[in-house]
Amino acid sequence: MEIQALEEAVERTPGVAELRGRLAKRHMLSQDYPRAVEQYEYFVRLAPRDVAGWNNLGICYRRVHSFDRAVAAFEHALQRDPGLLGTYTNLAETREAQGDLPGAMATLERMLPLLPRDGQARTHDMLAQLSFRRQDYALAVRHLDHAVELAAGNRAMQQVLIARRQKIQQLIDGQAR
Repeated sequence: MEIQALEEAVERTPGVAELRGRLAKRHMLSQDYPRAVEQYEYFVRLAPRDVAGWNNLGICYRRVHSFDRAVAAFEHALQRDPGLLGTYTNLAETREAQGDLPGAMATLERMLPLLPRDGQARTHDMLAQLSFRRQDYALAVRHLDHAVELAAGNRAMQQVLIARRQKIQQLIDGQAR
């Protein structure tokens, strides 16, 4: 259904969660985030257990720079289903956009035990990047060391991580002089 037809259907039957969710998703996909927020807010009132709805509401809040509300929506989704890996990433990115690098790092660390080794390696790489942005170069190196170890089965990934680690170590060594 096109947006106009969905809007007409929602107008006729405003309490039907499925239609409201489809309309919200269409607005989100067309990048009309203010209207998507409006529809997802209504949708999660109708279907409060729908974790995808909460996650998508968080994404839309982030797009309209309503970061505190985005964090709350992502946390709500994770309370309902703590295994939603994409939601952890969305939450970490939102906290980073807020300038809350420690919060972003804590979110990624919460996600680590849920991931396979290669996912843990990528997450440690992300943690290293956040540590670098915080100018905690020693912590960045430690995260990269973990990432290299976890990427043992992926030589190409290991080489990228090792090169990154070497650059940061050179920076540390240069500062020590």
